[in-house]
Amino acid sequence: MGGAAGLVGAEPAALAESASVLPAAPSESPSPPHDVGPMANRIGGDGRWVPVPDATGPPVMWKTTLHPDTARSDAEVFIVAIDLSRTRLHAVAGASEPQALATLDGGAAAQSYVRGAIIPAVDQPALLAAWNGGWKSEHGHYAMQVDGVTIAAPKDSACTIAGYDDDGVWIGPWRDLAETEPHMTFYRQTPSCLYVHGKRNPGLAAPMTTNWGAAADGNPVIRRSAMGTDARGAFLFVGVSTATTAPAISDSMHHAGAADVAELDVNWAFPRFLVFQADAAGQRTAQSLFPGFVFEKNQYVGKRSARDFFYVVRRPTSTSTSTSTSTSVADQRDR
Repeated sequence: MGGAAGLVGAEPAALAESASVLPAAPSESPSPPHDVGPMANRIGGDGRWVPVPDATGPPVMWKTTLHPDTARSDAEVFIVAIDLSRTRLHAVAGASEPQALATLDGGAAAQSYVRGAIIPAVDQPALLAAWNGGWKSEHGHYAMQVDGVTIAAPKDSACTIAGYDDDGVWIGPWRDLAETEPHMTFYRQTPSCLYVHGKRNPGLAAPMTTNWGAAADGNPVIRRSAMGTDARGAFLFVGVSTATTAPAISDSMHHAGAADVAELDVNWAFPRFLVFQADAAGQRTAQSLFPGFVFEKNQYVGKRSARDFFYVVRRPTSTSTSTSTSTSVADQRDR
C-alpha cells in the first residue's frame, strides 16, 4: 500500500489487484467525502461535510454531525474525515497507559521504554489535530506497539489500528494484519472491530450490548469514540459521541463512510477531538472541535498525557508515494 494509495479495508483480492497500481497524486484542491445525509433523526445539516479551517493550508479535514437514535434526541455523533493522502497519523503511548506487560523478551524493552507522552516539538508546527486513544489496560489488556517497542503483546481477535512505513493506515482484527507487522510503524488494539470490510459485528445486534463498554451502573448509553477507514483508504474517520450505545456510534461511523471501524475510549472524561491554534511565538493551545468535551488547553502539547493518544500532521507537499511496501503487504495479507 502506498501512503496515499487507499488500500485500507479492501478485501484481500482487491488488495492484490490494486497493489501494483500507482496511487493518484493529490489534487490541487482537496475534496471532502461525499455528503451522506441524515440518519434516524432527520436534522438539517446532518451528514453534510463542512471544512475544518486550518491556517497552515487548504482544508484536509471535514466535520459532520449525525443523530442515529430516534429514541434519544441527545444522542449525537460528531465525525471528522481526514484526507490520508495529505496527512500522517501518529500514535503516542501515555506516561502510564497502556501498561507495560510481558512480551517475548520478558517485558524488558517495554519496561525500559522512555515514554515522551507528548507530541514531539518537531511535529507541532504541522499539527492538525489530536484525540484520545484506547482503553486502560485493566479493561482488557489491549496491546500497543510504538517506536519499535511492544508495550503489550497483541491478541488475535482484538481490533487493531495500524500505521505503516509508507504512512498508510489499516484497521482490522490482528489475525488479518499480523503478517504485515514488519511494515508497521505502530499499532494500538481495541475491543473487537465494530465493522470489518463493511460488515457489522454480530455482537451489535443486541441494542443495549455492554461488550464495548458501559457506565459503572451498567448503562451502555455513554460517551464513546471510534476510528475508521473507508474501503479505499482515502479517508480516516474519527468519531466522538454524547449519549450513545455501541450500535449507535458504530452505525454512525459506517453511515459516514467507514468500512472498518474500531472503538476507542469511552465514558465522560476520555473521548475528545482537539484542534490547535498557535500564538505569535508558535506556542500551541488546544481547543475542542465539538462542544461539551473535557480537555485542557495544554493537552498533548504542553503536558505529558497519562493515557495514550493519536495525532495527525499535515504532510509536506513534496512527499511522494511508493508502491513497494503496498505490494509486499498486500501479498502477505492475500495469502
